[in-house]
Amino acid sequence: MGGYKKLISILKSCEKAGEVYTWMRYRFKENQPVFMSFGFAVSVFAVVLCLFPFASIFPADFAARWIVIILGTNSCILMLLGWRSEPGVVPAGTVSAKDLLNFDQRRRNVCYTCMAEKPLRSKHSSISNRCIERFDHYCAWINNDVGLKNHRIFYAYLVSVLPPLWAMVYFSVMFPFTYIPAEEVNSARYFHTMFVGHTWIVLLFILYVAFAIFVTILLFDHTKMMVT
Repeated sequence: MGGYKKLISILKSCEKAGEVYTWMRYRFKENQPVFMSFGFAVSVFAVVLCLFPFASIFPADFAARWIVIILGTNSCILMLLGWRSEPGVVPAGTVSAKDLLNFDQRRRNVCYTCMAEKPLRSKHSSISNRCIERFDHYCAWINNDVGLKNHRIFYAYLVSVLPPLWAMVYFSVMFPFTYIPAEEVNSARYFHTMFVGHTWIVLLFILYVAFAIFVTILLFDHTKMMVT
């Protein structure tokens, strides 16, 4: 029980980060494909690093490499499917001004932007400017709304992309023990060797840790919504 409360407190502490992310979505909403392209590049980069032995940062770990290759490729496919999927768009223009005058009691169920009657749990997406059935959120990483008809694809994408992200974190952590002499790992020269000689590994670690934590929280949140 204590562990669950601690997890909830951690999730609540991430609300500020979520607010920053929301601000970025609205601030750069005309450049949403940039976010998707970056997320796609992160997955492809991980697959390439593990697919070719000469480029792999930890080629000896056969199982972990193939986790990244198979699930990383699958996540790229699911990202593209999510991008092209139909989220459950409510047809616009189905309500006229005359209808609003004649059926005043329906006003609370009408989207005045789309001029459409909104089904239960539907919402207008300010990013895509359309109403979505069972609207969850607009996902910049698939450049599409998440709603009634594509929520399963989005959830499958999260499940598929999470193991490769943590595997890449594992590769980054294990790199010093594989490619740096033991006497340097256990000495004061270690940090100098990592930050100067292997800066790209440090940056890789920071990048994939950030993505892994974000996706873990998102997957936990969506799993909780599905089971409750």
